[in-house]
Amino acid sequence: MENYTTEIKDYIVLANKMEWNHFSECSVSDKWLIVIFQTSCEISYNGKDYFIVPANSTVIYAPHTIHAFRKNDGNFLNTFMYFNTEEELFNRFSFPLNKVFNMSEDFTNLIIRSIDEISYIINTPFDLNKKKHIGKMIERTLNMINSAYKETVNNNNADTLLIQIFSDIRRKMFENPVDYNVKKMVEMSNFSSVYFGIKYKEFFGITPSQDRKKPLIAVIRNYLRTTNYSLEKIAELCKLQSVSYLIRLFKQEEKITPCQYRRTELKKVKNLQKTFNKTNSDKK
Repeated sequence: MENYTTEIKDYIVLANKMEWNHFSECSVSDKWLIVIFQTSCEISYNGKDYFIVPANSTVIYAPHTIHAFRKNDGNFLNTFMYFNTEEELFNRFSFPLNKVFNMSEDFTNLIIRSIDEISYIINTPFDLNKKKHIGKMIERTLNMINSAYKETVNNNNADTLLIQIFSDIRRKMFENPVDYNVKKMVEMSNFSSVYFGIKYKEFFGITPSQDRKKPLIAVIRNYLRTTNYSLEKIAELCKLQSVSYLIRLFKQEEKITPCQYRRTELKKVKNLQKTFNKTNSDKK
């Protein structure tokens, strides 16, 4: 099993929030966000169109995603937690991102208790292993949410087998994004491309083509950083249709061109080498 570390930059923001009158929030964060809705409320995926969700619901927002929710009727109570972690951690779970789902009251209470424990550790002084403890507890909390989601699916007697099939296909795609393009993924599922796309987004909150971009970009970055292969060669190795498509894809995701990225990485290596040589020279 891979080990993932949870990074605490300044702090992890988390709290219980209760609002007896009007409450409305629409914002975007650069952190991951877990929200547990303990009372019914209204939620929106675009900040405009709201729909009612029942009590004991949760949603996990990815960074830079609009999160919008507001008081529905009566009291509003939720528990939320912002945190930083590697995106790869979420590949282990079947719950969807950026999509609300209901869970049992027992799981709701367990997860809230886990978040409270994280809050306690954050506010505990003199804990030299605070970062390590919080990282493990966030993973434990996500595992609870994953179990809650699976229980909900099983209780509803819907999509249980599909989730397993789609999660397995998704895992293989992340392990080998070059060979597992969307066409290959559809073929593995034995479903039509339209149905596959609909269910994939329903399960994971993202389309298969969008989901494949990040692991594919990681492969391209590795070639740019560790080889002197031409862009034509890299496009061929990554089974992309053309160099222009590689450049467009890379710039869309990384905000710089492949050549700019390669020059930046080469400069970093040269600077490290200079530092290393200077250190050795000073020792002599």
